[in-house]
Amino acid sequence: MELDTLFTLVDALSDEDKQALVQHLTQPHIPQPPSKPRKANLFPGVWMSDDFDAELPDSFWMGEE
Repeated sequence: MELDTLFTLVDALSDEDKQALVQHLTQPHIPQPPSKPRKANLFPGVWMSDDFDAELPDSFWMGEE
C-alpha cells in the first residue's frame, strides 16, 4: 500500500476512530503466555537437522536452472 493511500484512508476516519487508531498503535503489545503448559516430546521421532540454520542455496530461491 502506498503511503498516500494510507494517509487518505486515515484522513477519512472519524475523530473517534483516529483516536482509537493512535491508542492501538501506541499501546505496548505484550504477548500472552500460553493457556496450557507446553509438553516435551509431543511428537516423538521428529528431529531437527544439524544444519537447520544454514543458509539456503540460490537454487532454492531462484529455482533450478
